[in-house]
Amino acid sequence: MSIINLTIFPAIVLLSILSTCIMIFFARRFDIFMDKPNQRSSHSIVVPRCGGIPLVLLFILSILFFIGFKNIEVIGFLLGGLFIALIGLFDDIVNLKGKYKILGMVLASLIPILFGLKLNYLGLIMNNQFVLGVLSLIWIYGMINAFNFMDGIDGLIGGVSVIFSFFMLLLAVISGNSLAIMISLVLMAVCAGFLLLNFNPASIFLGDIGSMFLGYSFALLSIMIVNQSNNYISIYPFFLILAPIIYDSMVTFIRRGFEGKNVIKAHREHLYQRLIINGYSHRRVSIIYYVLSLFFGLAAVFYIKITLLPKIVLVLFCLFILVGFSGLVRVLEKNKNA
Repeated sequence: MSIINLTIFPAIVLLSILSTCIMIFFARRFDIFMDKPNQRSSHSIVVPRCGGIPLVLLFILSILFFIGFKNIEVIGFLLGGLFIALIGLFDDIVNLKGKYKILGMVLASLIPILFGLKLNYLGLIMNNQFVLGVLSLIWIYGMINAFNFMDGIDGLIGGVSVIFSFFMLLLAVISGNSLAIMISLVLMAVCAGFLLLNFNPASIFLGDIGSMFLGYSFALLSIMIVNQSNNYISIYPFFLILAPIIYDSMVTFIRRGFEGKNVIKAHREHLYQRLIINGYSHRRVSIIYYVLSLFFGLAAVFYIKITLLPKIVLVLFCLFILVGFSGLVRVLEKNKNA
């Protein structure tokens, strides 16, 4: 990674802070995008919910400035990202019905695939390109949903996104993927600037525009690194990097499904929300997820360096950590209700 790349980071962080401060000013001045507390809220004061707007714009403009239109996959990445950002923006403004929001997420997931940005290799015996296209669609759509579900308290998604970006940057460096290095660096910088104003007590929230865009971006970034690493890095380490978000979303989704509840209806049953209900502060819960993210990011780096049997042991240990975490939340709930 060059000196030029390293100097880009503080510049974009400063621009992210400045643009987010400007967004806060306009939101409060004109009383727009204001998130008023309701029965599902984890906050008690009115806070602007538009932090994703400067984050998305700064990311796209930075990529266009440093990379331009030279790469067809980058164009697909940015077009899909712009589309999902618009879906998120409409949802923030008019609260889109579930079916329209789902359709928008599917279409956004398809755009980069149509531009050739899909998994080309899975590391299994069969690598049918149509199947890989379908799996890529599921991966992108799933990450959009997961980040959208998990954006509910001060600093959680903003903070873990900085950590996720850092470890994706490491994997991009290991793979020698200069394009992914630049995208990871820009993503980490815009998230770091936003986090300074989103950490508890938050001055601004991401909104759906920001959370959905971040989920989309991490899904696509992981695909780019896998495809250009000459099969040295598979998609599986990225499951580890993003594990805290994936696990919380999937466990909650599956549990609500088994209980016969509407799985797409808004609720407060995610692990992080249950910790808040049990008396943990926003700051404490976010830090717990930061620690988990650091651990799983390190696990992902080790994963690509070890052989098959240690990989199996590592994955089982990581699963044990996640199951233990959800078990701890359950114990806290039982103790509170006892």
